Amino acid sequence: MKTIILDGYNVIYKIPELAIKLDESLSAARTALAMHMSNWGRKYLYQQIHIVFDGQDSATRGYSQTALHGIECSFTRTKEEADDRILSMIRKSKEPFNITVISADNRVSNSCRTHGVSVKPPSFLEQTTKKTNRKNLGITKRINYKQNKEIIDYYAAHLKGKGKI
Repeated sequence: MKTIILDGYNVIYKIPELAIKLDESLSAARTALAMHMSNWGRKYLYQQIHIVFDGQDSATRGYSQTALHGIECSFTRTKEEADDRILSMIRKSKEPFNITVISADNRVSNSCRTHGVSVKPPSFLEQTTKKTNRKNLGITKRINYKQNKEIIDYYAAHLKGKGKI
């Protein structure tokens, strides 16, 4: 299952359109992020989106888990950081290779990579909402000349076998 986990406040502070919502309230910024991810997740076919926020405030009424615009959000307990919750989720996952974590935090990024998780900076969410192309997504696949020739030769032989050339 293609999953994305966001370091909530880390992402909010790094994306200007979301950070400006902090002038209204933390709740407004969280809601804006959830709305953004709801649209983004549908567009990029993520089956599960989870946002982890540090702590609880009076707006969350003590709930540790909630849904905002269909996005699963969790709030850490007292003395627990979002970083630790994210790493715990990664360690418990049976398919870490299907997870992408969005964070600019070095500890989170490095720890997630050791478990085979793809890590992207918050700007990844901005880039993909603009003009989408392979470069923006950070997707590059380069093969050397020998591999390229082998692929072409194999495909040519396949087409000859089918009488196409």
